[in-house]
Amino acid sequence: MVVDDDDEVRYLITTALSTKYEVVEANNGLDALTKIEFAEPDLVIMDVKMPLMNGYQACEAIRRNPKYEKINVMFLSGIDDKEHIKKGYESGGYLYLTKPIEPERLLKNVDLYFEENPPPRRKKQLTIEEIKLKEQALSKEATGEAVADVVSEAVVTKPAKKPVEPEDVVRKSLDAYPEHERPRVMVIDDDPDVITLVRLTLQGRAEVVWATDSVAAIEKIARYEPDLLLLDIMMPKFSGFQLLQTIRRNLVFKDMPVVIISAKSSAKDKQYATRIGADKYLTKPFSPSDLINTLEYFARTGRFKIRRKKLSYDAIIEMESKMGIEEMEERKFLKRGERRPELEEFIRKEMMDKNDVE
Repeated sequence: MVVDDDDEVRYLITTALSTKYEVVEANNGLDALTKIEFAEPDLVIMDVKMPLMNGYQACEAIRRNPKYEKINVMFLSGIDDKEHIKKGYESGGYLYLTKPIEPERLLKNVDLYFEENPPPRRKKQLTIEEIKLKEQALSKEATGEAVADVVSEAVVTKPAKKPVEPEDVVRKSLDAYPEHERPRVMVIDDDPDVITLVRLTLQGRAEVVWATDSVAAIEKIARYEPDLLLLDIMMPKFSGFQLLQTIRRNLVFKDMPVVIISAKSSAKDKQYATRIGADKYLTKPFSPSDLINTLEYFARTGRFKIRRKKLSYDAIIEMESKMGIEEMEERKFLKRGERRPELEEFIRKEMMDKNDVE
């Protein structure tokens, strides 16, 4: 897999390697983390300087996932100072090469890598032709069902190894989803109170996962596969607007509903959010009923398409509870009733008032 945000660089590398190897391309960290699941690369050649999630962060995200931790990353970067090279190895890189590089030299390094690290002889889920068909279908805004159709046409003569996955689940109300089919909502906000409010409000209606900055969000979007994002604008590292633009360029998540949640309430901000791909805009502070009504809109209009997930919600919560990262302090606020009884009381009263009006 070649990961680089420069189209010309990807083309040159792909051309050089395609004489001997199957090559899958990705144009940024999120693209790489979503494609790695079905591409199953034996080696990743990674640029360092990329928008939003840099190569080091993408490498660390690969290393944190037990499914991919044995995939080695070879950095290929125009940055050649010692500190960056050291950081490349510290993040889990196998080798650090610098640009510009002659195609013959790159090919020799890849050859040497596979001589020293022969890949396991196992059949992959998809051939390179099937991967290209899948990418073409996704790029034409096909649904998950259409993608399955395209891939199945390519393998019609082969015996099926796995049962066909069910179609995307679409229902017309949040309450119509049974527990095992509830929509998965990711809230991306650096304010623990907002995360708590969302979790308590949607308890019993949706699976809620979270991230407190945009870089962490990129990794979690690829791994947790949310069906909808609640996205703050002002966050550390880079803004929600930048993340939204990246999502809208991603083949897998480009059609996912995104709701901006922000204290910024100007018409200019709302117009810009809509122009770059936001579906709804909630101004902070928003009430629990505002949030529920917004999600009900997506259910009513058929925008919630619940795909089969790689990770169960229980597995995610267990994994989050074991993670020794900066969210550990935040997690103290996320258990029901713990240190946030005033929020729970506010939600209960607000929803009771709403029911009385109805």
